[in-house]
Amino acid sequence: MSITAPGSGSTLIASLRSQFQSEFAAVKKAYQETGQLAGTQRTFRSEDGDVTISLSGRKLDDGREVLELTYGIGGAKGALLGRTLSGGTNDATGLALPADTRYGGIAGSASTEAITSFDDIEAFERDMVASTFETQDERAAHIRQWGVGDGKYVTSREEYRAYNRVEEAATDAAAKLTKRMGFKNPEEESEFYAKANKALSKFMHDGDDRELAELLKGMPADTLKKLKGDLSATDSATQRLIAALNRRLEGGAPHESPASLFSAKSLNVLV
Repeated sequence: MSITAPGSGSTLIASLRSQFQSEFAAVKKAYQETGQLAGTQRTFRSEDGDVTISLSGRKLDDGREVLELTYGIGGAKGALLGRTLSGGTNDATGLALPADTRYGGIAGSASTEAITSFDDIEAFERDMVASTFETQDERAAHIRQWGVGDGKYVTSREEYRAYNRVEEAATDAAAKLTKRMGFKNPEEESEFYAKANKALSKFMHDGDDRELAELLKGMPADTLKKLKGDLSATDSATQRLIAALNRRLEGGAPHESPASLFSAKSLNVLV
């Protein structure tokens, strides 16, 4: 069987799954005939070299047999596969990927813990054929909770993506602020960036301004103005930061506590 240049991502995925099944069929036939996997080797390579699939069996020192799978899909097929599986969106944030995103395809490897029966081979095949080419939406359907750092979890995909959108905005702001500081020493730059990222993340997530106030203490107004100009207020977390910088540049609103640079109460994150 050959995998020719397909016209759609779904056609390519169907062809790849069929090729996986063909390789597993040959391995299962050999196992039925010999009763063992050690020494079994199946390798497929498309004519253009974009697709490689390899299945091999070997015996461990304790006598158990394992089946190992390696695969790679690159080139034009890999790019089409990457676009199809991602749906053109960043899985972590749910935002559209840039139009000029270059998709590099996928590669991977997997192996069984041990093969003791024909059923074990079939179970491995089902898992690989089903999971290897799942789209982001298909994978998400199996997930019941998402980790969002510091041992915290959320139970919806949208909460997970909303958290990561804020985190991405904080990281971007920290990088821009660090660049504005003009450090000559890489170690000092790295240390400042880590501190800024942590402070901005706390503030942009939930309005906790204590670390951010300390970070910005004594910082020249010109630096804050330039940072504000670097930011793009396309998301609520960045809008929150810009509002806080404005308040800082204005010396703080009269109703604010002197101990706080920003009013967290009036800047709830909307994600």
